[in-house]
Amino acid sequence: MEPLKKEDYTTAHGLLLPRGLAWPRTSGSVLMRLFAGFSRSYAALHASLILLIRELDPRSTTAFLSEWESFAGLPDECSLVVGTESERRAAVVSKITATGGATAPYFIAIAAGLGYVGATVTEFPVSRFGRVRFGARFQGRPWRNVWQMNLSAQGSTPARFTDRFGTRFNTSGNTVLECRIVKLKPAHTTVLFHYGT
Repeated sequence: MEPLKKEDYTTAHGLLLPRGLAWPRTSGSVLMRLFAGFSRSYAALHASLILLIRELDPRSTTAFLSEWESFAGLPDECSLVVGTESERRAAVVSKITATGGATAPYFIAIAAGLGYVGATVTEFPVSRFGRVRFGARFQGRPWRNVWQMNLSAQGSTPARFTDRFGTRFNTSGNTVLECRIVKLKPAHTTVLFHYGT
């Protein structure tokens, strides 16, 4: 929706006037110049209202982004304190729209909402005696509640021999995504993150 211009409001005022010699509609008349003066305020108010409508949606906000962040409780432990405006906006939308779920499509949608399109989820079937072929990978009962999120290799850094003892073998720049997934996953499950094609 585009805001109306000053001339549109002036024309509308002129069309609403009653007919007669006392109500001149020529552009140079005192009455139409008075309406033109009023119309500047109306056009500015209309533009402000349209901007306010855009700001009321967290997907398109710019001026009220900090208010939306405080409403959503951001920054939290799962979000970047300093990020680009689009990253901050995506974090707000992700936090507000996260309703909870325990399905693979739900977590894939969270990853896509944070900018990681193409993520997949692998669930590990539990091996049962008599139902597993010889030579197949054995996954006992603890694997019943383990699942893996497969992501592209964005920001993935393998550990080096010179790293300190206790560092992860593979650290990533996807800490926001990992934290959000770990926070929203069902409490009885364990999630693994796999980076690569």
